Amino acid sequence: MGRRALLAALPLALVSCGGGDLYLGPPPDLTDGGSVVFVVLQEGEATTAVAVSADARPLLALTLERSGPTQVVALQYAEPLAALGLEEGDLSLVAPERCGAVRIPTQDNLHRVVLEDGRLSGWEPLGERPAAVEALRLAGPCPCMAFPVADKTVLERSAVAVVEDGQGRLLMVTRGGALWSVTPDAAIEQLLPDSALPSGGLRAIHLGTDGEVWVGVDEGVLHGPFGGPFTETATTIDDELRSLAGGPGPDGYEVFGATEGGRLVQLAPGTPRTLARRLGGGTLPTAQEGRIIWEGPGRVVATEHGTWDIFWMEEGVEVARQNFPINGQGALRIKEIPGMGLVALSPVGAVMVVTRSAVQTLPAPDLGSSNGLSAFPEGLIYGSETGFLEQYRVDFGFCPAQTLPGQPRILGLYPMGDRVLAVVVAAQSGKMELLSLAPEPLDPG
Repeated sequence: MGRRALLAALPLALVSCGGGDLYLGPPPDLTDGGSVVFVVLQEGEATTAVAVSADARPLLALTLERSGPTQVVALQYAEPLAALGLEEGDLSLVAPERCGAVRIPTQDNLHRVVLEDGRLSGWEPLGERPAAVEALRLAGPCPCMAFPVADKTVLERSAVAVVEDGQGRLLMVTRGGALWSVTPDAAIEQLLPDSALPSGGLRAIHLGTDGEVWVGVDEGVLHGPFGGPFTETATTIDDELRSLAGGPGPDGYEVFGATEGGRLVQLAPGTPRTLARRLGGGTLPTAQEGRIIWEGPGRVVATEHGTWDIFWMEEGVEVARQNFPINGQGALRIKEIPGMGLVALSPVGAVMVVTRSAVQTLPAPDLGSSNGLSAFPEGLIYGSETGFLEQYRVDFGFCPAQTLPGQPRILGLYPMGDRVLAVVVAAQSGKMELLSLAPEPLDPG
């Protein structure tokens, strides 16, 4: 390996090759105030990378610890090292898969000199970086998180609907019709007794900004204050509701729903009505989330099961649609993500930023069938059916995928303060579990 040494005020690069010191003239086209990254290649392998100021004298002093053909490649920059995000001296080279690994910045000029049998060939220009230089990665910042399990609760009865209550808790309905609260550490408390809510066909729950709870059931939709009693407000929707969304409108609180049979319906205010068909249904135990987003009075965006299209409706009329002709590349789940806008997660794990006029597919890792799309600081998180948890940051990109212990099937992820609550199905027992994940900085490895 080489060492940087400022030994004398000589405008040369010095290389010690065992048989004596060899002096190289500086590479051509050096820019005053600029910088140089020297990379030493021995037998085709990069052994040393050193960053220096173009004004330093000597530029470089290296001791070569191997014999054989040697190349010194000079990546030259008009900017100083600080502008490139580099520090003077030996650069820390890391494996490409390390979190935060970055390429050496693109140079303004590129030259090399070849040393063989104690003879120098002189600097010659290069059109592109040698493959060994292009493959180099430097240690950069890793803003990603690990997600160790801090607490766990095994559910005796599966959750059929989960919703965030806006107060740092989750509301959960289990089979049998009981209503529970879930705290960030996965502790549960029963709020309403068994059979307080109808159990048949219950898949959707929505906590309104008016303080009332809306519950989708076989017979239609029930609503009432947090502790009940509940009033049936729709009896004409002869279909199982799978997703609910809503917000305040000029004529009262608006509630929209997606049904198992494939309809988008408006349930309130006024008489329930069908707005669109062919929405399809889901088969996940907690299928109520991510199908509809209420955007404002009379305005919703929803997904269409089967085609996986995303469409926008205003006052009951479709006004825009995004088609996904590639198989599996549509929208299984949609979510408004701060700093990103509307984000869609496809059945095969593709992540897309979607507007009415364009779709941007992000370079997501291949995790297979995915679910649980949720906002997370500076980006989003989602999970896979094989226990992988993926984080995306707007300022970084995709982080290394984390694996939850036992690789459970991830159904939902809910950030709650300094924890993330994961609703999963254990791979071995098949039981539904609540995992309290405690995010911490990821060891870049």
